[in-house]
Amino acid sequence: MSDPAHSAQIGAQSKPVAPVIPNRFASSPEALQELAEGQLVVIAARWILVIAGLLLAIWNPGPIGELRLQIMVLLVIAVGNFFLHAHVLRKKDTLATVAYLSSAADLTVISILIASQHGFGSNLYVFYFPAMAALSLAFPREITIFLVGCGAGLYTMICLRTLPDDLAKESLQALTVRLVMMAGVAVCGALYQQVEANRRRAAEEGTKQFATELRAPDTVSVA
Repeated sequence: MSDPAHSAQIGAQSKPVAPVIPNRFASSPEALQELAEGQLVVIAARWILVIAGLLLAIWNPGPIGELRLQIMVLLVIAVGNFFLHAHVLRKKDTLATVAYLSSAADLTVISILIASQHGFGSNLYVFYFPAMAALSLAFPREITIFLVGCGAGLYTMICLRTLPDDLAKESLQALTVRLVMMAGVAVCGALYQQVEANRRRAAEEGTKQFATELRAPDTVSVA
């Protein structure tokens, strides 16, 4: 005879962490589940961006105008991320469109901060890496490609307008290396997401098969 409590526990383990309200950008159930389970990764990466940005602004402050812009932008991100974090902790439905737009806003804010610090000469481009890694781990592949492409395109346009004239060739090489690193971070995140999805799928199939085997003696005894 199977244990009803054990069977209920097995069935509960196969459910997603938090439901997601579907939209046209994430229609498959697997994509929706991955988005729900990856929200904390995106939120954690956003908190890292806010804390690191504030520390850099305090440690190496620029002109008062740039400093005001940086602090204002980071506070706006912090307020929005606090809302999303509370939304996830309360286990409410994850809004896919809001999640995508918030990550797009992250990349836009990073680009604004880089542009405010003389573009190519700014070292804030490193903030692209945690943002792109987080969205590649949580979002469907087509959304990841679109957002990473937009972020890299914004950064390229900013850098091309601010490249030093005396070191144009070396600067273009450095810009190419940075863009390749961004693409590499996104590819690694997407590959890890695929590996984790396959592992989770195999675990769910094994759980379902085990639950079926537990119920099989009951069916035989009734017959």
